[in-house]
Amino acid sequence: MRITIKKLETGFFIVYLLVAFVCIWCGLDCLVSSFFGFLVAVFDWFLIKLWVKRFMKKGRFSFFENFVRYLIVGLTLLILFEVGLNPLGIVVGISTIPLTLVGFTLFAVMTGEA
Repeated sequence: MRITIKKLETGFFIVYLLVAFVCIWCGLDCLVSSFFGFLVAVFDWFLIKLWVKRFMKKGRFSFFENFVRYLIVGLTLLILFEVGLNPLGIVVGISTIPLTLVGFTLFAVMTGEA
């Protein structure tokens, strides 16, 4: 199985649905917070995809663009915490993308396709 961006993005959604199913038992507040955390993570993912395409065209790395991405994500997280959303739900929502990436990587290594 080749790991493609489309498979990763489908995996993100599936892992989030599993996480959301678990968050239901923690309460509606945790579920809503995990949804907003997941939205921040997906926004960060699309920023990375956009800037990687620009990086491939230019052929050089831009620290400024990376700094802007971190600043946008950090400010968004601060706003979510200030609004009063459940911190556990936000962290769980943001963690879905790294968990999916680790899962896909481990699967590829274990099956010998990496």
